[in-house]
Amino acid sequence: MRKLCYVLASCLLIATATLAAEVQAPAPVAALLPRAESGDAEAQYLLGRLYYYDEQGVPRDYRLSFRWFRLAALQGHAAAEYKLGGMYFSGRGVARDDNQTVHWWRLAALQGHAEALNNLGAMIANGRGAPQDRQLAYALQALSLAKGNELAAENLKAKAAIMNANEIAAAEQLARELQSPDKLAEALDAGRFPPQ
Repeated sequence: MRKLCYVLASCLLIATATLAAEVQAPAPVAALLPRAESGDAEAQYLLGRLYYYDEQGVPRDYRLSFRWFRLAALQGHAAAEYKLGGMYFSGRGVARDDNQTVHWWRLAALQGHAEALNNLGAMIANGRGAPQDRQLAYALQALSLAKGNELAAENLKAKAAIMNANEIAAAEQLARELQSPDKLAEALDAGRFPPQ
């Protein structure tokens, strides 16, 4: 399915590659554009970043950022999946959509993306775009912290303040189990958290 979506998206990309915003592209865009148009996911991701962050003389354009992140994400680029989820979360370049946010952060989390694990945990803790499950949320944020995401530490403290000792022990056990990529996928794909 991803491959078909990518092929269709690539066809659309080639047909619209001469958008006015890119015809007179700044140097960083011009350098990446040929690789991105040929399907290079890393180049597509980097173009998305340039338009998202208003860097290197490239004016911010969330619509173009979304387009490039989406093309890279459709190829399984974890950082692009994370950024795409963030765009759905914030409504930048696309309408806000919790289900799409969770979908893209889930895909990035399955690849071990630390920020996606943390943010997915927050969405699950609040029941936004996914069933509410404090233990799974805690476990995901514990994995995020183990991967170096410092924001996860504060989130874990907040969860520990509202969970009892048995819930915390179960969540910590779940976090140990989810260190295996297969177990993480199983937890996110099973009845606890069905895929989109």
